[in-house]
Amino acid sequence: MATKDSPWSRSLLESDAAVKLAAAARSRIWMESLAKPQELKKLSCGSCDFGARGLNAVLEHCKVLEELSVKSIRGIHETAEAVRLHSSSSLRYICLKELVNGQVFESLVASRTLKKLRIICCLGNWDKVLQVNGDGNSSLTEIHLERLQTPECSIGLVCVVERCGLLRKLHIDGWRTKRIGDEGLMALAKHCLLLQELVLIGVDATHASLSAIASNCKKLERLDLCGSSAIGDAEMACIAEKCVALRKFCIKGCPISDVGIKALALGCPNLVKLKVKKCIVVTGDVREWLRERRRTLVVSMDGDETKGPAVIGSEDGGRGLETVVEEVLTPVADGGGDTEIAAGGGGRLAMLKTKLLASKNFVAFTLRRWLQSEATGST
Repeated sequence: MATKDSPWSRSLLESDAAVKLAAAARSRIWMESLAKPQELKKLSCGSCDFGARGLNAVLEHCKVLEELSVKSIRGIHETAEAVRLHSSSSLRYICLKELVNGQVFESLVASRTLKKLRIICCLGNWDKVLQVNGDGNSSLTEIHLERLQTPECSIGLVCVVERCGLLRKLHIDGWRTKRIGDEGLMALAKHCLLLQELVLIGVDATHASLSAIASNCKKLERLDLCGSSAIGDAEMACIAEKCVALRKFCIKGCPISDVGIKALALGCPNLVKLKVKKCIVVTGDVREWLRERRRTLVVSMDGDETKGPAVIGSEDGGRGLETVVEEVLTPVADGGGDTEIAAGGGGRLAMLKTKLLASKNFVAFTLRRWLQSEATGST
């Protein structure tokens, strides 16, 4: 355990610009001593015993602190003093994870200088924290909300996006609670016109809200929709028609079919990557259709298997079977007219790996057969 007077601690306080504490700094006194270096820019705290007073000491003295990550701080309780952020703060990034009593962090989240906000797996009523963020114009460009156990997520989301006209990235994991509905998503479509990335997990986005987002957020390049029973082929057709700038699309666990996938491929002219997972109605036939229609499109679907020569292993039910990708070697004519076999380093490495695996399995197979024949002869 590091102490205030240890050589390691003195060196840390004098020079480091980034500090990560994980159960080593367990007291408020240590945190107050840590607050002395004026050049501290990054601080990460995990599973520590100090509370709001220790964090306030850091925020008060570390004027150039830009990034703060707080996880599982056990000293935060209902009667704790608020974590205060001064007007001269230069804080740009905050990550709050596995915490309770969100009201303590209202001042942090409401900071006008804040660019990125991540709130993950936190208990308690965080709606008020998100509503406070809506006071005045916000500089937030990235928001990540994951598994918040709060009663009215849509209300908090509306308050945030109404002030976040500069928002570029939004990640929402509803944690199967389905508490974020069309109200929050419609507000997003209305106020966040510069949105480029949107990830919705466990959020039942309807045709109306998706249509509004696709129509208003013209710069949307990445869209992930996961675990929603409300997204079907009609919603896919809407995305295909209106998301002209879309480059990456992922859909997982939604009731879509081959019709929706084909509609997306026929639309979205800038689409370069498509990922379809756990959509049980989608068949493998659409994969071949996509390869014919959109040859440059990178497609990832359930059942994708690595192709290549199979190296035969043992007779133990196929458990020794291994598959290796081998690069195809293409003949290339050199300047003198002779033909050579050209391959990159990856091709030679793949061939070598194939030979090594084949040799290893052949030796194992031969040894097993020899032992079996010896056992048979002895009986």
